[in-house]
Amino acid sequence: MRRKINTEYIRPILTPEEIERRKQLKKQLGLQKPTETEIQPKPLFIILQKQFFDEILAGTKKIEYREGSDFYYSRFMNKDATKFKRYETVIFQNGYNKNARRMTVAVRKIEMSFRFKIFLGEVLNKNF
Repeated sequence: MRRKINTEYIRPILTPEEIERRKQLKKQLGLQKPTETEIQPKPLFIILQKQFFDEILAGTKKIEYREGSDFYYSRFMNKDATKFKRYETVIFQNGYNKNARRMTVAVRKIEMSFRFKIFLGEVLNKNF
């Protein structure tokens, strides 16, 4: 019987340039702990696989992890990477179908080490 590998937690192999860029960014952040900006007018929008969508809906998954890529830096931090953007809610969508299930979840806080951690609150709204 083959086990299904959960690729959510497998880290990609980084290039030397990416490692150096991350080290420099960590130095910048180490000098000054990121603070929060004003509340964002739009909610954060994240696509999830069914398994993780159902875990968040059931309340068993309280933290969503996102890789520290340029895409997520632009979503979670301001342009000079000194402050976190402050989101009150996140909309999770189950897949890419136009009629996919969606739910709105409260965001308690966002932290960063090598990955971004989104600490989730209660489910506020759902479309199913």
